[in-house]
Amino acid sequence: LFIEFIKRLYEITNKDDIYLRVVLEPNVPLDKIKLPKGPEYVIMCYNLYGYRTEPGPKADKEFIDKLIEKTNLLPGEISFALATGGFDFGDNGTIVALTEREALELARMHDKSPIMDRKSNALFFNYVDNQKIEHKVWYANGRTIEYWIDVIKQSGNNNISLWKIGGNINLENII
Repeated sequence: LFIEFIKRLYEITNKDDIYLRVVLEPNVPLDKIKLPKGPEYVIMCYNLYGYRTEPGPKADKEFIDKLIEKTNLLPGEISFALATGGFDFGDNGTIVALTEREALELARMHDKSPIMDRKSNALFFNYVDNQKIEHKVWYANGRTIEYWIDVIKQSGNNNISLWKIGGNINLENII
């Protein structure tokens, strides 16, 4: 039904000169479905770790490379979406989305120095809150986003979108 919906929607939007972008989550089974030609397809290059997962970065090189490979099965124009910010993973099962500014404020409050993960270029640190709950914070900064963009560009792809822009530092220099 989703494929039929895309076909019909594209016919309507194309007739009215309206540009159509279809956003696909990372686990879309492109090897089992055939999406119609016409719209731009945007693959979400995040959610490697996040809600309902263990602590970790939103993306890493291996994850992005697999998604780039996967998009070879898509017709037409392809775009890659990266998400800024990160998550605070509590050992009590809580997972809270954070901006870069919020992550830095938590690090400052708990006197922590974030460490850069070599596989993802994302930053992380651990802290214990007032209730003795241990937290693992993972987030992306400008250098992380630049690295992820470089991974995508090395594959010859240049259509990149940044999502969740608010609360970041130094993203204005990213092209």
